[in-house]
Amino acid sequence: MRILLISDVDSPHTQQWVSGLVGRGLEIGIFSLRDERLGWTDDLPQVRVLYARTPTYFPALGVLNNINLFTYGPSLRRAVRDFRPDLIHAHNLGNHGLVAALAGVQPLLLSAWGSDIFSHPHRSWFHHYWTRYTLRRGQRILATSKVLAEETAKYCEQAVALTPFGIDTQRFAPRPRKHRFGAGKLLLGSVKSLEPVYNHAWTLRCFAQLCRQLPEVPLALVLVGKGSLAEALRS
Repeated sequence: MRILLISDVDSPHTQQWVSGLVGRGLEIGIFSLRDERLGWTDDLPQVRVLYARTPTYFPALGVLNNINLFTYGPSLRRAVRDFRPDLIHAHNLGNHGLVAALAGVQPLLLSAWGSDIFSHPHRSWFHHYWTRYTLRRGQRILATSKVLAEETAKYCEQAVALTPFGIDTQRFAPRPRKHRFGAGKLLLGSVKSLEPVYNHAWTLRCFAQLCRQLPEVPLALVLVGKGSLAEALRS
C-alpha cells in the first residue's frame, strides 16, 4: 500500500508518522512546501520525497505571500500521477491541507495540528473562509486531541476522528530513575516551543495555584523547549 503525505518534510510530526507507517511495511511519498534539510529520509528506501521546495518569502507582502499556496496544484497532481498512492494524507490545514484541497486530489485525509485551527482561522475572513473550504474537501478529518477535535468541528459538518499521539511502551516504561528534582516528586512537564501561541504563562500560573492549594504534595514543573519567551518564563 502507498500513502502520500502532504506535509512539512522536516517536521518532527511528519517524521513520526513516516516512522510508524514504514514500520507497518507501507511505501510512503512526501510532498513538502519546504526543502528537506535534515536528510533523515536518506536511510529509508521505502520513502520517496516527491517534492520539497521552499518558496520565496517577501516580508513586506505579509499575507499576500499566501498566494504561493494557490500555485502548487499542478506539481501536486503530477506527484500523485507519478506515485499513484492508495491514500493521501495532508497535515496542517493552513498550508499543506489547503494545497491538497485546491488540487482536488483524492482520497484525502486531513489532519489538524493545532495552531491551524486555534489561531489561523481568526487571523482574517480570508483565513476563516479557506479553513472551511479545506475541511469540506477532506473525506475524513483527524485531530490529535479531544479539545482539538472539538475546535475543528466548529468549521466542518463531518465528524472529526481522534488520532492521539502514541508512545513506545518498551522505551518509555516505568522504572526506577534519578532526576534533578529528587525522589518522590510529582513531576509535571510540557514539551513545546516557548512561544506565545502555547501560553506557557498560563501553565505557570496554574501550577502556582496548584502548589498553593496542595502544599502537602511535592510538586515540580519542567518546561522543555526553546523560543522567544525563554527568559521571560524563567523570571
